[in-house]
Amino acid sequence: MVSPLRPWLSVEGRDWTPGRDARWVEVRGTAAVTVSSMDRDSEVVSVPLEKGVGVPVVLEKAALNHGKEEDVHTELTVTNWGFSIPGQKDSVWVELSLVLPDGSGARELELVDQDNPEEKNNQSLLPGNFRNGKSAWAAFFVLQRPEDNRLNFRIRYASGLKEAEVPVSFRIGMAGMVLPAGRPGKTVK
Repeated sequence: MVSPLRPWLSVEGRDWTPGRDARWVEVRGTAAVTVSSMDRDSEVVSVPLEKGVGVPVVLEKAALNHGKEEDVHTELTVTNWGFSIPGQKDSVWVELSLVLPDGSGARELELVDQDNPEEKNNQSLLPGNFRNGKSAWAAFFVLQRPEDNRLNFRIRYASGLKEAEVPVSFRIGMAGMVLPAGRPGKTVK
């Protein structure tokens, strides 16, 4: 699982468990990852303020397929929304989501104000729900409710993709990461 804010590696031992007397588990090898060298911005898309409604968007060169960059056809969806302050209809919160194939990465969602294009309202798109070769990315905004109940967004996403092998070597104990000998901290065997 890779996040633009903090990459991390997760190892699941579905078909095995450590022996009863084990004090730590060691993981060694390489992890295949997709890295990017640049960010791109999508075209501006207009999303109606309506729960569950998605608008198609194309992210150019946002995925790798056998080493070749390809476009991603997806939807920017209003997952949920509501009034920020009960009884006041001028301020709302909006949660949006974007589903991308594995190896793709979204950075942020920019709310584009048609009346004042210089004013920036950006929110990071955070990853979650990695399943079946896809990941859902989400962003949350609090803003003035638009008169026409439509919001305009631009998506910043990873591009210039390539595959890389990253060496991995670490130990995990019952209390967390086991530090190598010679480093500050206590090594547990």
